[in-house]
Amino acid sequence: GVVVLSAPQGTQWKNAGASVKITFKNFKITRNSDKRSVTINGEQTYTNVSGGLLLKLASLESITHTVTSNGLSVTFDNGSKRSWQVAQQRVFTYNNGIVITVLGMHTEGNNTQIAVWGTNRFGAAFATSITEPLIIRQDCNFRLTGGAVKHTVGAATATATFGLDVTGNPVSCPAGNYYYKLVWTGPNGNTVTAILAY
Repeated sequence: GVVVLSAPQGTQWKNAGASVKITFKNFKITRNSDKRSVTINGEQTYTNVSGGLLLKLASLESITHTVTSNGLSVTFDNGSKRSWQVAQQRVFTYNNGIVITVLGMHTEGNNTQIAVWGTNRFGAAFATSITEPLIIRQDCNFRLTGGAVKHTVGAATATATFGLDVTGNPVSCPAGNYYYKLVWTGPNGNTVTAILAY
């Protein structure tokens, strides 16, 4: 496939409100483990909301970017086509290196902080919310050091909490693996919990 980056003539990314469009044309991604694939078509818009360049982040308080899409067309390897939407905010700050805080910006009913939503491979509506900001730190080798994500499909949810040790407690930049706590809640309220390395 092809990925095309474009911007209006005269756009300077350093200026507040500058935006760049990324267009996906039959962009196919294949998972190595089982060779299943998705093919993406559509557009995303990256906007430098605050202005400023990451090169000068240490001298700025913060820089805010958004990533949005009103409809990415996703084709699965069984031929089914679905539509996904994106609404993310990324705030860059400086603390012993770059710190990236990722948030969801969309709301549907009582479900807030949604970052991605649409229809899955099986035709069911889903929403993925960032319930606690996702934190990525340069001084921890750009690893995901904290935050939580809730994935909802119908009456079932799966929540992953990041930045933990093997016992499920928050930890600060371990030498080895981080762990995340995954809690799956079924339509009848039954739950399954696991702690896994990443």
